[in-house]
Amino acid sequence: MDPTYLTLEKCREIIEQKLFNNSTKTANRDFVGLVGLELESIPVFCPFPGHHQKIPDLFGHDFSVANALLEISRRKDQNITGYPDKISLSGGSGFQFEPGGQTEITTRPCQSLTELKNELAFCQEIQEKVTEEFSIQFIQHGINPWFNEFEIGLQNNKQRYKTMAQYFDEIGPYGRKMMVQSCSMHINLDFGEDWDTRISRFILSNLLVPFSSVLFANSAIVSGKKSMHKSYRRFIWNHLDPTRTGMLDLKGLSGLPDKDWIIDKYLEFVLNAPLIYIEGTDESEAPLKISLDKWLKKPV
Repeated sequence: MDPTYLTLEKCREIIEQKLFNNSTKTANRDFVGLVGLELESIPVFCPFPGHHQKIPDLFGHDFSVANALLEISRRKDQNITGYPDKISLSGGSGFQFEPGGQTEITTRPCQSLTELKNELAFCQEIQEKVTEEFSIQFIQHGINPWFNEFEIGLQNNKQRYKTMAQYFDEIGPYGRKMMVQSCSMHINLDFGEDWDTRISRFILSNLLVPFSSVLFANSAIVSGKKSMHKSYRRFIWNHLDPTRTGMLDLKGLSGLPDKDWIIDKYLEFVLNAPLIYIEGTDESEAPLKISLDKWLKKPV
């Protein structure tokens, strides 16, 4: 089989090997796996205490968010790569930039919570120095509490983000809100060395979604006004795109499923989702408005 030619069988293989496999191997029975963190924040420009917040530019000039982070990062680490798309520090952690200018700390995979804490603290020290020297603060809210999606705009103008915005705009107002207003924290965990552990963790992660939504709500204020929702971010995701968001359907399931059930369920979910962006296509060719299943049968 040509490895570059995508088929239904290849999609299933990718899901099994890339999403539900685990490369971490250890003889230590107490070791539960690697842990990483992606922590997003909203940059705001506030030159004086109590001064009205402003939206800083993500790219472009000396006082842009990316350039300020780059300057401070280079003082601590001369071996930075990836700029301007991201700032990769030599230790493996760094910063990435979301469509609305949100800044994301990405830690390297760590072997303990202590190690993870140290990696996070190192990146946060860089952000704190940016605040001190450039008056750019990094605020952690589920939703930007001051500015709406049109005031913020699409600050990271990659083609895939422009195509995503076009796709979501045709569905409703919530996709663009998600892209440029929202922030989140992703906790990345190993799935485990055996399939029983991986299945248990996958099911548990789905069951914990309602609880984590409550614990990390922090998004009741939207565009300077109090909304009707404790977690407006969760409200956005509930109305975003039913073909590609939501929890795994566990109805009728008695006990833990086997790995084929999970892979097939995930594959079915992926196949029914409309394609948004294919790398290498130009703006006129996307979004395609067809499902992955139909595209696999007849690529366009």
